[in-house]
Amino acid sequence: MQPVGAHGLALGLFDNADLTSTRIRLRPGDMLLLYTDGVTEARRGREQYGDDRLRALVANTEPASADQLTSAVEAAVIDFADGPPQDDIAILAVFLP
Repeated sequence: MQPVGAHGLALGLFDNADLTSTRIRLRPGDMLLLYTDGVTEARRGREQYGDDRLRALVANTEPASADQLTSAVEAAVIDFADGPPQDDIAILAVFLP
């Protein structure tokens, strides 16, 4: 698993945002997981779900489809948090056959 890109502002919030492009090569069997900060910043008390917990979940999950992966991430984040999400949660997974 390899993180791609950088943290920054959400796309579309500002007209003159300073954006950095990143180019990667995806091969058959690769997976791309995109998510908003509502995933990693979900809270249980003062503890955040975090990047490490998300990486561990993805590394230990062998989904048969992108839908199964996004459902697993969503369920894990909601189960972790104290009550309903305090931020938006958007998750997109793409599998290359």
